[in-house]
Amino acid sequence: MRFILTCDGSCVAFRDPLTVEHLQKQVDVLVDTQVDTLCYNIGLPGAYEYATKVGTRYGHGMEKMPDVSSFRERQNLEAFFQQGIDPLRVLLDRGMEKGLKVYPDIRIYDCQCGIDFDPMNRDHPDWRIGEHARYGPASLIYGTRVPDAYKNPNYTWQLDFAHPEVRQRTIDIAEELLTYQIEGLQLDFQRRPNYFKPDEAVDNRHLMTDMVRAIRASVRKAEQEQGRPVELLCRVWANLEDCWHLGMDVRTWVEEGLIDLLIPTHHLCFAIDAPLEEFIELTRDTPVKVLMNYLPIFDWPRTTSVSHRPDQKPSFAGVPLRSLDLEYVLTGEMWHAGAQMAFAKGADGLSIFNLNPADYDEGWDLSFLSEIADRDVVARHDKLYPFITGESANRSRNLSRNEPVTYNLFVAEDPAAVAKMTLEVHIEELTREDRLEFTLDGKPLPMEIRTLSDASGGMHLPGHRPHHFFECELTPKLVQLGPCKLAIGVVERNQEILSRLTVLGVNIRVNP
Repeated sequence: MRFILTCDGSCVAFRDPLTVEHLQKQVDVLVDTQVDTLCYNIGLPGAYEYATKVGTRYGHGMEKMPDVSSFRERQNLEAFFQQGIDPLRVLLDRGMEKGLKVYPDIRIYDCQCGIDFDPMNRDHPDWRIGEHARYGPASLIYGTRVPDAYKNPNYTWQLDFAHPEVRQRTIDIAEELLTYQIEGLQLDFQRRPNYFKPDEAVDNRHLMTDMVRAIRASVRKAEQEQGRPVELLCRVWANLEDCWHLGMDVRTWVEEGLIDLLIPTHHLCFAIDAPLEEFIELTRDTPVKVLMNYLPIFDWPRTTSVSHRPDQKPSFAGVPLRSLDLEYVLTGEMWHAGAQMAFAKGADGLSIFNLNPADYDEGWDLSFLSEIADRDVVARHDKLYPFITGESANRSRNLSRNEPVTYNLFVAEDPAAVAKMTLEVHIEELTREDRLEFTLDGKPLPMEIRTLSDASGGMHLPGHRPHHFFECELTPKLVQLGPCKLAIGVVERNQEILSRLTVLGVNIRVNP
């Protein structure tokens, strides 16, 4: 199986001063793991972090930097350039020395830092999209479905790819990177939210396809000159419908053989129920491979699954995201569950984005990087499958007596082949006086109520303790390998309580 890790290059800003050894560590930390390819971000559009001659280097044309981090980043890069050191060349050479593939990663556009870093954006405010995302996970995080107080104005400053100059710059950067004699190149359409005005995206999808065609033509030319294949990877949104509405005709890219490897991914959060099946079906009988992608952070306490407690040491190789003073991390059980889900759905490999293990202090547990691409090791590991997370298709839902709520699950392991498989349903505002009904594919489930005395040890950190939840052992008589539907209905609600019952977590735990 392929195992690709995409690093966003944050070491450039994290170190003061930055040394060649720090850059080499991006590769070194992956040696002797199962990761076979490092995709290294070359910077933001108009703010590139390598010795570009066709683009603009990071911070050029800016009299003052907005903060210390960006100042340090420019200072570190310029110190290298003055010594004749190209950070990208350092990484490529180190990868060759250590036997690890290193591919440049091009973010098609990413306005997360604002407009100041991109001279094209500064010079052409009329080329900006000017609207928030309406489709994809970004619409839930930055877009039209987010309260105005939480919206980031940067995302209305994305440049509109309807302008040929915007597309041509990406083509030029790709062509320049191919002169480095690289073995592969990654196009990242997942960062950031949208590339056309929302109402024009579908009609403009041919423009994006033309850009991908041009890059593919450059890749084929490089292959002829080098006498070896050059792989073209593509990170896209996590479902085909979102891609279509954002102006990305992924189906045509696959049918025309414009890409070699497809990585559907979410925006910020781990989602065990990603609809990988539609991408597997799309690429069936084609040479295009599909990887299952996971991100190592959670966001938003009300839609995440497991909290980090001080008495637990999580198997996470980075700094946990702090959101509303609560820290969320992925545990080893969840990494292994994600891998098993990829195996069960037929993925050709795994991908991890935004994990930069070389950028942090020593002591993080990186063992999962040497385990989760091995089916046998994963099969022996405890696993936790959380079906409600920040970007899951399954969402937190209120319960009522009028109609049951349903959740689409996918059982990634044969219940007859494991020692124990347990379904957990965490419900906020639950009391022992409430009576609920659970069915799985129409069959009644013998759920039993359980209690956690410490709320911080449960799901979603409910605001009071004790915290009650339901669980049931899943046997071969109740469930089989593959998709299934869970229904939850209210039979009787405690009449002394006004608050509503809310489903916050649906999980499957597996003990092999």
